[in-house]
Amino acid sequence: MPLTKAIIINTDKKEFEPITVMFNPPSLKVKSSNSYADPKIPGGAQDQQQFIKKDTDVLTVEFFFDTTRDGSDVSSAVNPILELAKVSKEKKEPPKLIFAWGDFNFPSIITSIDQTYDYFNSEGHALRATLVVTFLRCEPDNTSVQTTQAKSAAPKAKPSIQVQAKQTLSDIAVCVCNDPAKWREIAEANSIDNPLLFNNGDMVGKLISSI
Repeated sequence: MPLTKAIIINTDKKEFEPITVMFNPPSLKVKSSNSYADPKIPGGAQDQQQFIKKDTDVLTVEFFFDTTRDGSDVSSAVNPILELAKVSKEKKEPPKLIFAWGDFNFPSIITSIDQTYDYFNSEGHALRATLVVTFLRCEPDNTSVQTTQAKSAAPKAKPSIQVQAKQTLSDIAVCVCNDPAKWREIAEANSIDNPLLFNNGDMVGKLISSI
C-alpha cells in the first residue's frame, strides 16, 4: 500500500486543493478536558466540585519541512499553512478546516502556530522549519449541514474527477467525497482491485466517480 500522507483541507473554499504535509508528523496530541467549579454554599460541603461544561478538544501537531535537497526557500512549503491561520476580512474568523490522516479526521480552526527556522543557506534563506500547530475542534454549523443534506437529497449526477499525476486514492476521495477515509469505497465503486496502480501512473487520465 502507498504511504498515506496527512492533509489539511480548507472547507470554506470549494475549489481549495488540500495541503499535503511534507513529512507525516511523529505523533498527534489531542487534549480533552472538562470545566468544574467549587460550589460556594454557606455551610455546605466544600469538597464536591460542580461540573460546568465539556471543553473543546484541542489537537497539537508538529510539522517538519526540509528543502536541503533542492536548496529552495522552505517558506514556499510553510506559507500555505500559515495562511490558514489568518482571519478572513469578510467572515471575521479563520477558515474552517479538516486535518485528516488516514481514518483520523479533526474538523477545526487553527488557533496558534509556533514557527522555528534553521539551517540557512548563503543567501539567508531557511532550508528547514518546524511548525507546532494548534487546532481547536470546530464542528460544521448545522445550517451548512442541513443545506448540504437538502442538496444531496435531490437527484443529480455523481461527480467525477480525472486522475492527475502523483494523486493517491485518498486525494481522489477528498475531491469527490470531501473525506479521505472513503478511499476504499471509491476503489470498490470504480472496480480498482489494486490501489498501487496509482503509484506507477497507470491511472493517470482515467475518470474516477464518487460513491
